[in-house]
Amino acid sequence: MSFRDYYAVDVLDQVQEYLRENTGEEPQDYRVVSLGIDPAAALYHGFYCLDGYSNNYSLEYKHRFREIIAPELDKSEYLEDSFDHWGNRCYLFSAECPGYYTIEKGGFYFRTIRSMRKV
Repeated sequence: MSFRDYYAVDVLDQVQEYLRENTGEEPQDYRVVSLGIDPAAALYHGFYCLDGYSNNYSLEYKHRFREIIAPELDKSEYLEDSFDHWGNRCYLFSAECPGYYTIEKGGFYFRTIRSMRKV
């Protein structure tokens, strides 16, 4: 997987353009979380992220974030254990794709904003 693919350069540029055109807001005006992609990709593109991989955020933040994702963590012992016992990952999880953050070549599928409008 190339750097450009991993960071979804074309796709996240389109996302940012779409949000500007449809909300009139700049990235500093809102916050995002990522599902199915590494939060570092959104951060790389200048989005202000509520999630990510960090060794420097408060335990209170972790507990509050956990309250939000608790219903999803309750669906999977693996995800619950991963979030509760690995302090660096403050990620949005999905029980439908428990290992989405494991990077493998071709492991991600990105759709363009334009194709999403047709769905």
